[in-house]
Amino acid sequence: MTVLELKAELDRLEIPYASSDRKARLIELLKGAD
Repeated sequence: MTVLELKAELDRLEIPYASSDRKARLIELLKGAD
């Protein structure tokens, strides 16, 4: 999964980019699910 795909997924889930700690955890989860 590319960074752009991750960004699109976060946008789709309406995750605010301000919560960087949660975003980082989500990115790890998404990468693990790939």
